[in-house]
Amino acid sequence: MTTTLHKRKHQHPARVVSFRWGLHAIRIVAILTAVVALGGMIVSFYAYRQVGRTERAAQSQLRSLGQTIAQSADTLRSTADASTQGATTVDMAATSLSQTSGSLRDVATTVEATAKVLNFTIPITNTRPLAGADENFRQVATQLRTIATSIDQTQDSLGKNSGNLRTIGQQVGVVAGNMDDVARQLRQSADGPSANSAPAIAGNVRLVLIWSMVLHLLLLVFAISFYILASIVRQLLYHELHMMDNDDTDAHGDTGE
Repeated sequence: MTTTLHKRKHQHPARVVSFRWGLHAIRIVAILTAVVALGGMIVSFYAYRQVGRTERAAQSQLRSLGQTIAQSADTLRSTADASTQGATTVDMAATSLSQTSGSLRDVATTVEATAKVLNFTIPITNTRPLAGADENFRQVATQLRTIATSIDQTQDSLGKNSGNLRTIGQQVGVVAGNMDDVARQLRQSADGPSANSAPAIAGNVRLVLIWSMVLHLLLLVFAISFYILASIVRQLLYHELHMMDNDDTDAHGDTGE
């Protein structure tokens, strides 16, 4: 090796200089690579620690949202039950009104029958002593039938309102069920076991960060190894060149003598 370097030094001095600068460049690249690898390890480790905090914060928020939505679903379910109970109450009121209108019509029929009884004529004199009374009774009967008709109209309106209340109750019940599903999904996202849950995502991120730290560690080891190798070669080169310089000096001294 000494003979080869000696020949290169005298025959190709530019190559020797280039070789020196190449070693310097390798050492600089190794240092930069080591700095990048060390920075990557620090960043990965910091991100690994932050994953746990982020996971806990996300779980807390998801649980809170799930609880809020579940409470809203319970409120809607109570509203649906109230609507259904209201529809039942309205149905009972409509039944009572139907019975009342029927009773009024029965009373009107009885009053008309009474009016007919009062509309009698005294023989020989051919007079009707209660002629005005029977007319009043017929008017009362007419008024009773009018009231019964109004009650029937109210009953029809109540029947429609009852149907609307039941429809509203059913629709609100469906919305409450959908909100229950959303709350359940949020709870599963917070605690698992779904693949999209916070623990599963955090686990995947931790695995990626662990591999990142391992790769950056390997890169750091390679960078240190290249730096050490380049330093050894540099020291050997300097040692050989120094020895060749001494040999040249000795050779010139012997020639002078």
